[in-house]
Amino acid sequence: GVPPQDLLGSKFGRFTVDDEMASSVQAALLWVRDWEVKRAGSVQHEVPLELPLGDYVLTGTSDVIGYSHKTLALLAFDYKHGQGVWVDAENNSQVGLYILAAIHYLEKAGLKYGEVLGVIAQPRIDWSGRPVIREWMPTRQTLEALKARAVEATYEALIPGAPRRAGSHCKWCPAAATCAELAQYSLRTAMVEFEDIASRPVLSPSDPSELNADGLAYVMSHAPMIEAWLLSVRAESERRLLRHESVPGFKLVTG
Repeated sequence: GVPPQDLLGSKFGRFTVDDEMASSVQAALLWVRDWEVKRAGSVQHEVPLELPLGDYVLTGTSDVIGYSHKTLALLAFDYKHGQGVWVDAENNSQVGLYILAAIHYLEKAGLKYGEVLGVIAQPRIDWSGRPVIREWMPTRQTLEALKARAVEATYEALIPGAPRRAGSHCKWCPAAATCAELAQYSLRTAMVEFEDIASRPVLSPSDPSELNADGLAYVMSHAPMIEAWLLSVRAESERRLLRHESVPGFKLVTG
């Protein structure tokens, strides 16, 4: 591969590689290279994976999957470049599903596995000195329980008219802009009464100075999801206005 520093100034979509991006990626690469040496393994990046969950096949792409034919070590490594949300590796469902999908691939190929390691790398985020590259070594029982929950959730989601359950997991959903459940959840989250968060009426958010400490902590922990929802709403409104559809009280203006 190409050393990150050699790509300074290069453009990838709307992103330009700067010193911070290069050094962050380099930190992640050094960790991966160290794993390769210690576990006598090799890695692949941008690995397409699939995991059967009952009648549904979950698909995705893992940043890095590593495997050692010698030590049977298995690695699922997820790199996150953002700074807004701290993501823990312990019991991380996303990483767990990557691991399960990698195990599915190995089993189809007739390969065995031993030590399993899931990793979250966030080199650009440093909260209170906590490690920016975090590890999770799940047991087989933990992975089996995660798969069972995923199968159950998939089954329920595929039932016609299945109820929507909004939460922080909605941040990247393409339907976020038009989801009534997420709209109500986001507005409830911004209100005062921390104890009855699930039953609040949909009203205007109250003065933040009236929030108690728990309320502030709760809203702040959900702020990225709320902000993402608002961006989705703005984008959907603009799309409709560009199609000359009505959004009462709003119009597009030049300038």
